[in-house]
Formats: sequence, C-alpha cells, structure tokens
Amino acid sequence: MKMNPIITLWIFVPIILALAGVLYYKKKINKVRIGILVLLLLVDMRFVIPDDNLTASTTNLDVLFVIDTTISSLAEDTPGITRLDLIREDCDKIISELIGSRFSVIAYNNTSEVKVPYTKDVAMVKQTIEILSPLKEIYARGTSMNVCMQDMERQLKSSRSSEDRISVVFFITDGEVTGKDPLKSFGELSKYIDSGAVIGYGTEQGGYMRVEDYDGEIKYIEDRTDYPYKRAVSKLDPKNLNQIANDLELPYIHRDDSNSISKVVSDIKKNAKREYSDLEGMNYTDTYYFLLIPLILLCSYEFLQLRRKKI
Repeated sequence: MKMNPIITLWIFVPIILALAGVLYYKKKINKVRIGILVLLLLVDMRFVIPDDNLTASTTNLDVLFVIDTTISSLAEDTPGITRLDLIREDCDKIISELIGSRFSVIAYNNTSEVKVPYTKDVAMVKQTIEILSPLKEIYARGTSMNVCMQDMERQLKSSRSSEDRISVVFFITDGEVTGKDPLKSFGELSKYIDSGAVIGYGTEQGGYMRVEDYDGEIKYIEDRTDYPYKRAVSKLDPKNLNQIANDLELPYIHRDDSNSISKVVSDIKKNAKREYSDLEGMNYTDTYYFLLIPLILLCSYEFLQLRRKKI
C-alpha cells in the first residue's frame, strides 16, 4: 500500500487542523464531526494498493505520429466534427493498443516541429496530441507536406540508433497541398521504416472550416480567389496520400475504414517483442472511494441533526 494524495498534504492537513480548531474553540466539536474530518483527511491521502492483475507490455516499438495541423484539419466533413477531433480520437486508440512502446509526435503546418521526442510517457504523448491546434488564419501560408521530411528523418535515425527497435510511422493528413511547393518524394525515408500506415482524413466532397477570429467571433474561412467570396472547402486528396504511402512503402488507409487501422495495429503488435511487467504508477488500485460511503453517511447524519435543532 502507498499514499498518492489528491491535494498536497502540506496544504490539506493545515486546513483540517484549522477546521478542528475552530470547532473546538466554539465548543461545537463532537465525535461525528471528528469522524468527518478524519475521513476527509483519509480520502485526500488516497491510499492505493497493488493490483496483480494489472500488467503492461513493454515492447521494442518506436511509434512516430506525423500529424497535419494545417487549417484544413479544422474542416468539418461531418458538421460539428473536425478532422482534428477524429485524429485525436484515433491516436488515443493506437497509443492505448501499443502501451509500452516509445512514442514520438511531429506536427506540421507552415513549419514542422518535434512536439515529443521518443518517450514511454503515455500521458504526456496523449496530452500533447489533445492540445494540438492549427495556426491562426492570418499566419497560414498554405499546406506543404515537404516541411516535415527533415524532422521525420531525424526521429527515424534516432530510432535506428537503438539496437533491436522496430520503427513504426503513422502519417496523418488529408493529403491536400495548397502551398506553392509540389509534393516531393518521401522515398528516402522508407529504409528507416518497418511498419505503420498513411491515414487519410476527410472526404473528396470536402468540408468547411470554422475558426475564431480575434474578436472571438466564429466564422468560416473564405475562398478569396473570386468575388463574391464563398466558403473555402478543404478536400481529401487520395492521389497525394497514395503517393506518400507508396514512397514510404506503407499501406494507405482512409480513416473511415477503422477495420484496416485495427488490422495494421494488430499486425504491429504481433511482430513486436513483448515483456510483461508491473510498471510504476500503473499497477495500483484506488481505495479512497470505500471511505466515501461512511463519509456521506456521517455528513447526512450531521445535516439531519442541524435541521432538527433549527426546527
């Protein structure tokens, strides 16, 4: 058993002692109130016990997410749901399936950035992907997937420098190129990659992009090539997606084909080495909620007693 406080004890204990002192000073202390304060303290201390049923597999996988965060990731092919919403959801599932792997995240728009180097800190990886957001419209200069090549190469070489690692890449984008640079070949990177997939988001019919301007007003991005301006439409580009997939020697999967994504992840797991061990912070079960029942009962009793005195 170990302690994992909800609120830091050096903050919470003085609060409990102060409440006890006030009750004692006003001569309103009794066994029920002492019990409530003690239970509050025990709940905050949050004792956890080892759970032998919880194990996590550590693997020799290095999983690299390359994520398109251009404005087109805000396109709503289905009203109310952005492509970025779906990307977050799918990445979360993939990470959960491949727990124990090392994960890295590259996000690109005007430029590319390694948001997370390879790490086993799943919480940090998930949080990083959760807070990804596109640039403001005023700063966007069009989409070019070429910008992420160097970061991809650096991360993949880093993976290769470790012995017996399997390099996995999930290249995530709608494939749309709106910048001036034509799509270059990703072929030079294929020699560093063992598995993964290019996953396409969006539809060929496309979707509108809602953004918030500096006044907090919600508006749709406009296509300013011809007046009167109409709403800009971002469309899936299967041709570019297939080209990237062929270059990287990976399958191309449309996001709607969830079975194919699951199959790729399943095949990756089959080819990985797996060692089962208890991981610190992942093999404990909370017990504090057992104390909530007597705490609620005592609070209810105290409330009824106060009501009776008023009556």
